Amino acid sequence: MTPYKVSHQLKKLNNSSSLTKKNMTMEENTLHPARKLLLGQLIAYLLLAVAVVMGFESDFLEVGVCAENVFVKYQVLMLMEVLTICFIPLALKMLGLSAVRRRLKADRVRGLVLFGSCSLPMRLLTLL
Repeated sequence: MTPYKVSHQLKKLNNSSSLTKKNMTMEENTLHPARKLLLGQLIAYLLLAVAVVMGFESDFLEVGVCAENVFVKYQVLMLMEVLTICFIPLALKMLGLSAVRRRLKADRVRGLVLFGSCSLPMRLLTLL
């Protein structure tokens, strides 16, 4: 692609990105509730992570209270590590799977809410 075509397409995107609620396209108008729901879930997970960090930093939650048994602590740490190693690549690969793509093409809003609601906790699990 030539630089002229790239700059021309960028200009088109910049001009079309200033959409208001009045002149939203039909597709954007139907996806708006799904976006709001997923944004709400993202904010809730982030607030939960911040609350946990603030709890430990303010000594409201005691560090190591549940770690009296070393074997249990080791098992919990290994479980967290395995979940992190497995869930993040799965969440990133999920939207590339053919079954997921078919579902998103068939019903965009419900598919986006379903798979977005599944992939957000997988990605944000590492914050907790």
